[in-house]
Amino acid sequence: MNGDAAQRSALRCRLTLFRFDPTVDKEPRYETCEVSYEKGDRILDVLLRVREELGTDLAFRWSCRNRICGSCGVLVNGAPKLLCWDEAVQEMTVEPLPHFPVIRDLVVNRSVYDNRIQRLHPYLEPREPKHVTGEISPETLYNLKPEETQIAVKFQECIECLLCVSACPVADGGNAKYPGPAALTRLAQYTFDPRDSFPRVDAAFKEHIYDCIRCYSCEKACPVKIPIVTGISRIQQLAKTAGKQDTRHLREMVEGYL
Repeated sequence: MNGDAAQRSALRCRLTLFRFDPTVDKEPRYETCEVSYEKGDRILDVLLRVREELGTDLAFRWSCRNRICGSCGVLVNGAPKLLCWDEAVQEMTVEPLPHFPVIRDLVVNRSVYDNRIQRLHPYLEPREPKHVTGEISPETLYNLKPEETQIAVKFQECIECLLCVSACPVADGGNAKYPGPAALTRLAQYTFDPRDSFPRVDAAFKEHIYDCIRCYSCEKACPVKIPIVTGISRIQQLAKTAGKQDTRHLREMVEGYL
């Protein structure tokens, strides 16, 4: 046995796994198991070993293994994590992301969020470009300067893993009035794109953007470090400048927690 194999066989990871199939089970349950473990393993490596070594039919999503697809979000020891990116520890409780219906085990139903975000027109609605001759590019068509697009580009890095939504104390998977930080990150992407013509501030106001309490839980959970609260705050300022300031949403939200 080589050194790596010996190290793995010597170390064990103890897992407490959330199990629930709503088509069969009346209530969720937790199962405990142990598998081989090596320091530096990703959480995904350990869960794949649960299947391989124990033959468990645990359901979870994953695809890219490189923090790109955003499909593998779960809750580990109470904190939102990406299976493919975050490092495993020797004792883990693994659960589905909160605020979303469970399809099975660690797989949640994102459809409420996906449907809700369509109301925000998550695509560029370009303003009328000017007539140009010669080289045609976004810069020549819209008289853009590089610094004008930098803030919009940062929000384009969102992988829609929804870890921020799971950490947000106001959001409820898209069911509540407030759509949550992931949807507003998409909105910010186009709000700050100088090529866009859609009334994004009006959309933000209708979607209760003032419900954000700026707790920064979303930014702490974001695996790609997007300045989510900064984007929301800037849109709030644009709404205030446009005369669309309303604290009723915040009062309603606070009263709901009292």
